[in-house]
Amino acid sequence: MYDDKENRDPSNFANIPATMRNIGITQADRDKVMELLMDVSGTSVHIDEAIRLYEKLGIKGFAFVKRHQVEKLLKDQGVPQEEMDLEDLNIYDNMTDAQMEEALWRTVEYIATNKTYMLEPNEHARRKRNWISVGPAIVLSPYMFTWGFGAVLLGPVILSPNIFCPPVLNPSILSPWVLTPSMFNPFILSPYILGPFVLGPFAFTSFVLTPYLLSSNIMNPAIFTSLILSPLGLCADILSPVAVAANVLSPSFLSPPVLNPTTLTASVLSPSWLS
Repeated sequence: MYDDKENRDPSNFANIPATMRNIGITQADRDKVMELLMDVSGTSVHIDEAIRLYEKLGIKGFAFVKRHQVEKLLKDQGVPQEEMDLEDLNIYDNMTDAQMEEALWRTVEYIATNKTYMLEPNEHARRKRNWISVGPAIVLSPYMFTWGFGAVLLGPVILSPNIFCPPVLNPSILSPWVLTPSMFNPFILSPYILGPFVLGPFAFTSFVLTPYLLSSNIMNPAIFTSLILSPLGLCADILSPVAVAANVLSPSFLSPPVLNPTTLTASVLSPSWLS
């Protein structure tokens, strides 16, 4: 379909442009014949599609594949039909390019925040798969009017002030809060282990049914806070002044205050041992 001038092999008799040139057809007529042949054979459509794909790859660096393309690729790699899991691709096949691109960026966002979601045809039908997240750290990311849910491992919060963001059923291990002021954030059923609070003042924050173990307050002032049914163990308060606070039914063990001034605080039915 094109004139390969470098290939002079006499056995190559199927070179249509060269054949027409050899029999004396003018350049203009050759172009018209080639255009007709390309339209009839569907070559023009494939070329236009290839050009669009090339332009997309040049601009975005990626393109979308269809189910049949993935299926062919897997077959070429010797994957048995019964081992192919292509159900999610049925949803992609019914999407427009714009919808697929939106789904792609949402997936990137979920991966960046260590969350994965089941792909459903309806946006509102997505369901969270992971109940336990490992990292990543939240750094320099202020947030508000949200809530934490699910267990967190190795997910420190650093330089990320927050307000009206209550952790609920949000246990945490090895996830310290550092330089992270917090306000109006009740911690509910969210035990902390090895998650100290460092240089992160609290205001109007309660801890309800939230046990603490090896999670000290270090230079962490607090005002209008309370501990309710939240036992403490090995959680020293160091240089962490407290004002207008109460401990209610919250026993403590080996959790001494160290240089920790208090103002208007009360302890109600909260025994302490070696504290």
